[in-house]
Amino acid sequence: MSSQPEVRRYATEDYVAWADELTDLMGADWLAAHSARPYRDPHVIAAWLQQYRNTPPESLFLSQQLLQIGELTSNIQTLRNAGTQNLETRVDDLRLDDRDRVASAIHEIRVAAEYVLSGRRVFFIPEASVQTPDLLVDDCLEVECKHKTSVSQQDKARFDLYGILGRKLRAIFPEHIPHSALLLEAMFHVEPRRDLIDRIVAVARLGLRRPEPSKFGETADGLFTAHFEVLPAGSGPTELFLPRGVTEFDQRSTEAIALDENGTLGRFINVNVGCEVRQDRVKGVIKSVRSAARQFSGRFPAIVSIDISAIAARDESQALAHLRDDILVVLKRHTTISRVELLTTQFIGEGGQQTYYTSIEEIDNPDARFPISGSGDSSP
Repeated sequence: MSSQPEVRRYATEDYVAWADELTDLMGADWLAAHSARPYRDPHVIAAWLQQYRNTPPESLFLSQQLLQIGELTSNIQTLRNAGTQNLETRVDDLRLDDRDRVASAIHEIRVAAEYVLSGRRVFFIPEASVQTPDLLVDDCLEVECKHKTSVSQQDKARFDLYGILGRKLRAIFPEHIPHSALLLEAMFHVEPRRDLIDRIVAVARLGLRRPEPSKFGETADGLFTAHFEVLPAGSGPTELFLPRGVTEFDQRSTEAIALDENGTLGRFINVNVGCEVRQDRVKGVIKSVRSAARQFSGRFPAIVSIDISAIAARDESQALAHLRDDILVVLKRHTTISRVELLTTQFIGEGGQQTYYTSIEEIDNPDARFPISGSGDSSP
């Protein structure tokens, strides 16, 4: 289940006003102390404001930083107008020289503001010696906010290997080969390696050079399993599309490598590739869900809201494979959690039509002690 909040659009003048307000909120002395300097990572909010100040007025409508400034400031404004208790502790966190804590505070403010905009009353729960959730909504719903920060080097290396696989498959499918398509499904049982990629490509090359279309496979015990299909000339799709939905594959791609004189697809390659070893990104989200279970009182419905913007795949062919199924396994053991929400905030649209937009995937716990009946509804 997914939830898409309404996209709210504002004039450039509104964003400029919010930028001025955020500048005042952060303070001139703080901004001066956090201006960009060599050999020092910039504070994210200071960087937004500096980029805004350096943007010519006629180009402000193209500024992504201005959209980020506007979203944060309008959320703070929403919470202040609602008289949200303990908001200032989160605002103070925005000034910290701790990138992760700043990102977490931005996420908590965003989540709280969405509840207020939907007509709910929100309370930021103060930090205490005992573990507690971040938010209490309408005195009957607990929310713990988590924020994932970056993609690991191992995950990057895995997808680099998938990229090598794609390039090598294109290279072994030249024009003189009469077949129209190569379909490949490959599942690694260990972390992918270059020698295994080369072995899969070698098997595909042999199949493409057979005169007749064929189906064949290759298995290396404990290492990988691959299934191939070579389609005859004249078959295959008339247009390209990417599959959607839950998948066990890390990457699913369909691409044409030739067009005829009519613009119709000629040769194309479809690759589904994955690994039974979970991506570090997936393991990190699962760890966050488990740790959140300890935050809740067990007296109310409870939601874990995880910002996965920094780890979500930007390429639509990629996926956080196994994530939903693994979350459901954890939820079965932690019935105090009613729902997990995966939030992705990103820019959509182009040029002056861009919007800084948050999408939400909701995963309800079928075994929850206090089920949530609707989107954000805390009633059992």
